[in-house]
Amino acid sequence: MEVLKGYLVRMIDNGNRAQVQVKTGKIIDDVLMLYPYGFFSNMQSNVSTGSLILLILPSGSSNNAFGFPYNPTLQPTDVQSNEVAIGNFKNNTNKITFKNNGDIEVECSSNVTIEGTKIDLGDATSLVLNQNASMSVTIPSGSSAGTYPVTINSTGQTKVFA
Repeated sequence: MEVLKGYLVRMIDNGNRAQVQVKTGKIIDDVLMLYPYGFFSNMQSNVSTGSLILLILPSGSSNNAFGFPYNPTLQPTDVQSNEVAIGNFKNNTNKITFKNNGDIEVECSSNVTIEGTKIDLGDATSLVLNQNASMSVTIPSGSSAGTYPVTINSTGQTKVFA
């Protein structure tokens, strides 16, 4: 097995495969891109030519090569020691950060949608309300079915019992 540092030449197959150049100048075609379990990215717009690829050649040849992509220019700069961030760091506005104090911060440039047959907020849940924010409540079935707007008249924090 051989492990090499490579650089992205171009993405192919909707971000599933890539063409990678190694230090010697050799181009390796059809490199399968791998992501940590449970994650996938169609990273064609996030990874630019020259991005790093940790290239693994199982048999020492370029047949069946696979790689782990990484673009150091997209690494978030506001993550503190021992914190974890997941997101689309190209614009740094869509991310989830697991903070040292146990908080989970969700940041996005548009809407956060939570869907499920039951959403349990827990007994100690608090909700911070920002004035003029928009919110709606959807009741999917029954005599009160519909989507209802919620008006937030002032800022503050409230305990939610759902």
